[in-house]
Amino acid sequence: MSAPIFQRPDLALALSNRLLHPDALQLTSRDGLFLTGVRRIGKTTFIRRDLIPQLEKENALVIYIDLWENRGSISPAEAVLSKIRQFLAESPRLSSFKVTFPGVSLSFEPKQVGIPSGVSLANVFSEIVAKYDVNIVLIIDEIQEALKNEAGLNLLTALKAARDAVNLRPNNPKDTYLLIVGTGSHRSILTAMAARSSQPFYGTDRQDFPLLGDEYLQWQVDQMKDKSKVPSREALREGFSILGCRPKAFRQLLTHIQSYPGVEINQTFVSLCINQARIDANEFLDPIRNCDLITRLLFTEIAKAGLGGCTNLFSSAFRAQLTKAAGLDRTISASSIQGKLGSMQKNDWIYPVSYGCYAASDPQAASIWLSEEESD
Repeated sequence: MSAPIFQRPDLALALSNRLLHPDALQLTSRDGLFLTGVRRIGKTTFIRRDLIPQLEKENALVIYIDLWENRGSISPAEAVLSKIRQFLAESPRLSSFKVTFPGVSLSFEPKQVGIPSGVSLANVFSEIVAKYDVNIVLIIDEIQEALKNEAGLNLLTALKAARDAVNLRPNNPKDTYLLIVGTGSHRSILTAMAARSSQPFYGTDRQDFPLLGDEYLQWQVDQMKDKSKVPSREALREGFSILGCRPKAFRQLLTHIQSYPGVEINQTFVSLCINQARIDANEFLDPIRNCDLITRLLFTEIAKAGLGGCTNLFSSAFRAQLTKAAGLDRTISASSIQGKLGSMQKNDWIYPVSYGCYAASDPQAASIWLSEEESD
């Protein structure tokens, strides 16, 4: 029997309405929706357990692809096309249908979809939506993986063409669309995908994935009614925050503490969370620790600024301070700093809050970085 999962029906309904049933007072994401957040905060679990069932309840056809799961074994473009072909071949809601070109009606096999000599994604999705009067929602988990090579970028361009072919058609009496949802842990890349006019999904809505909060903590307490050691609400809240609101690590520590010999349950639990957070942060911080001194100093300054971001990185005063801290004779130029920041963005250590303003991509890891700097 699988372990119980915390459900987020209100969030699923809100996002489903935003995609399928927007009204004049609601946000609409018919040009696409990107959900961003650091890894292990529950994005994939929410997509699979909450959002997809809600969309299917609304009679939408849902195609889900996890590019993180397939990384290294298959190219992102082929992973997406394979899942679309599988959906066309196996979906019980689709009977055989034809793709219509100007003056020609052509039957096709799913394996022909998306290849140069076959049938385009635009034709396939247009035909399905028109014939079945149904919304299609294509969800791509860790969508930034598609940008790793030219084939992936070409696929995103083809999906954008398919979206436009479906959503901009003049005759749409049933108000049906092709809706593309992307999730990602690389905030800088997803922000650029939505904000840069050169990107296929320019104009797509982007929002931070909402972190779990007190409702989740109460649910977790309810799951532990038969346990002998349950930390106080304050200790649970503090520990969960220290862990960056990552539910898997949180659950594991709650299980671990049941056999822990310590008698001070609250203090012990928080200490365990601090230790686990440090371990988890190493994946993020180790590459920064191995960088040059200037990059480390820049990250420290950005980490100090918190969620609001750091805005003084190009000022004369800061460049003089940075030059002195790095032990250099010549003042560091703004262009040199910009180059360092660009590399840090590419590695997803920081992201732009606004023009010239940067924040750490993982706030909890940044906090641990600062605590380590203070102890040195």
